[in-house]
Amino acid sequence: MEETSVGYSSAVTCELAKLGMDLTSLITGAICGLIGILAGVLINRFNVIYIAQHPVKKDEKKHGGDLVAEVLKAHGVECMFTLVGGHISPILVGAERLGIRVIDTRHEVSAVFAADAVARLSGKIGVAAVTAGPGLTNTVTAIKNAQMAESPVLLMGGAAANLWKGRGALQDIEQLKLFAPICKFTATVTSLRDIVPTLRKAIQIAQSGTPGPVFVEFPIDTLYPYEDVSEQLIVAVNRNKEQLWKNSDLFWKPSVAAECDVGTFICQLSASLAGFEFSCTADWVQKLRERDEVTGKKNIDMSEVPVDKFVNPMKLLFHLEEVLPPDSIIVVDGGDFVGTAAYILRQGPRKALGWLDPGAFGTLGVGGGFALGAKFCRPNSQVWIIYGDGSCGYSLAEVDTMKRHNLPCLAVIGNDGGWTQILREQVPRFQSSVACLLDHNDYHTVTNGYGGRGFCIKEKAEISTEIKEAMEWYEEKQVPVVINALIGKTSFREGSISV
Repeated sequence: MEETSVGYSSAVTCELAKLGMDLTSLITGAICGLIGILAGVLINRFNVIYIAQHPVKKDEKKHGGDLVAEVLKAHGVECMFTLVGGHISPILVGAERLGIRVIDTRHEVSAVFAADAVARLSGKIGVAAVTAGPGLTNTVTAIKNAQMAESPVLLMGGAAANLWKGRGALQDIEQLKLFAPICKFTATVTSLRDIVPTLRKAIQIAQSGTPGPVFVEFPIDTLYPYEDVSEQLIVAVNRNKEQLWKNSDLFWKPSVAAECDVGTFICQLSASLAGFEFSCTADWVQKLRERDEVTGKKNIDMSEVPVDKFVNPMKLLFHLEEVLPPDSIIVVDGGDFVGTAAYILRQGPRKALGWLDPGAFGTLGVGGGFALGAKFCRPNSQVWIIYGDGSCGYSLAEVDTMKRHNLPCLAVIGNDGGWTQILREQVPRFQSSVACLLDHNDYHTVTNGYGGRGFCIKEKAEISTEIKEAMEWYEEKQVPVVINALIGKTSFREGSISV
């Protein structure tokens, strides 16, 4: 009996030991499972695997344009259409990096029409990106067309920095209100983290239900590298009242408002002050004259510096300044070439209202229309258009209108084969010239096709002869004349900005 009891006790003990081991294994397994689940959650939460597979390149500047491109790539976008502008350069560069083909047009409306066609034929979202202000207003007809055709088009537009909205920034208008009636969805991105969800939502809305166009606005400070944006914010925030008001009353307080053309007023004021003695010292006036002469000589010297190929644009413009009649009207339409012209072609005794530029909106494409209106109002004056080779693509066809309606004008195209004002900033900042390059096209040949007369300047020696022949042809035949001047690069405009 005792042996049986001992055997039973040993068996129970053995079973209890096994049970203990099983419980220990169970608890250990549960703990390991919980640790595994927790580790998985943490890995997912902090993107450990993604970070390991995509190490940060500290020497490479990432920016909002890269995020835009990643969203487009994820939605199967293979191409986007654009007309380049400083506000949207990061988007174009980001797209190029990911292999999205960037196709730049000669007018913003064409970019959206192209995106519309892609949407209809591919079944994917059509994408266009244009710069702020006039770049966007140029697309309205094409966006309305996409709306009526129920075509899913994503329009991305640049905008003034969040800090500068409503404070007079270049090309700052209320763009969302403009597109709200003709788009299924409109939004502005106010921070970097909003880019991805906002774009995803826009694309989803464009393609769901009844398809249609959508518009997303990108303030410039959400696209450019953080270092560039933060530097600008520091500059803006560190303004103080003492700096703001310094010399604010140097030229006294205004007591009379000139409600007329400023140029006409200045001319009449100057004439009425003949013989009037100012209280300022003669030394002050002399110093101003000397500084003005130094600047003028510096520019003349720079115009004689040889360029890599073709002709120096400053040399061309200085010669033009010499031969233009005093009563001529100058219409300017362009960026870099026009910026140079503004320093040179306004030196002579110009008639009041003899200089027409787009104004505060900075619109490209005004050349042909402005010239037609100016010639109608001043039929006895020579009307000259100063074109950049980018901007001439908007209105060169108006040579046909000038010919048919007997409103002949003259034009000079500064042809440097690119959107140089944008190129100058984009290449050093992003090491990419995407959407900034054009060809040295034969615009003078196009002019002949429209019934005008085209001339071409390729060398320094041709400047005087070609311009003289063009002006003689104009006077004799009274037909539109276009001078296609192939120009090289200079350092004159270095440091200028386009946004």
